[in-house]
Amino acid sequence: MRKFYSRTATKVKRGTVQFKNRWEQSPNIYNAQFDVPFIDKEKPGRDYKHLLRKHEVAAFLELLPKWEQLSQGLNVILLASGEYDTLGWHENGIVAICAWDRDIYWENCEPSFLDEHKRVFSKLSIPFKCTGKFYEVDFTIESAKDFQLVHVLVHELGHHHDRMTTKSKIFPARGESFAESYAKEYENEILSRYRETFNYI
Repeated sequence: MRKFYSRTATKVKRGTVQFKNRWEQSPNIYNAQFDVPFIDKEKPGRDYKHLLRKHEVAAFLELLPKWEQLSQGLNVILLASGEYDTLGWHENGIVAICAWDRDIYWENCEPSFLDEHKRVFSKLSIPFKCTGKFYEVDFTIESAKDFQLVHVLVHELGHHHDRMTTKSKIFPARGESFAESYAKEYENEILSRYRETFNYI
């Protein structure tokens, strides 16, 4: 169903059309500016669940190297609703971690994804095995949270940093390879701090 908007005739005052109703956008996470990134949370959606809590994200951010530089232009870190085949996403000023599938265990992980993430799975002690065409990844709630923080969030922050270091600050010009390289560059340092702070074994 389409929405139709009607209005009565507008006034013209000193040659300028006068708006009849308030037309400015209400402040929200997509257009407001915050002094520090605001952590927000959407409903997870059907068949998904949020594994992370806001305070866990806030604590993790304190571990990130060069945070003042990395957080420039970042307004919101969003615990977003779940999307099929999407672990996280980024928009102008927003970095999102998607809710996890309620079935924590992955049965049909694509070989290409496994090859790209085998390194971080091993560092986080997340077991995986080949089952023919696909891989099974034996996530638990805790190891999935580890993966979301240590890799997914840092990867999406890499996209944000890419955007903010371009001339226009509108589009991340260097793409997935830059974000993945950024995550790898600081992975060992972040993981060391993460293990110490979160008592990760």
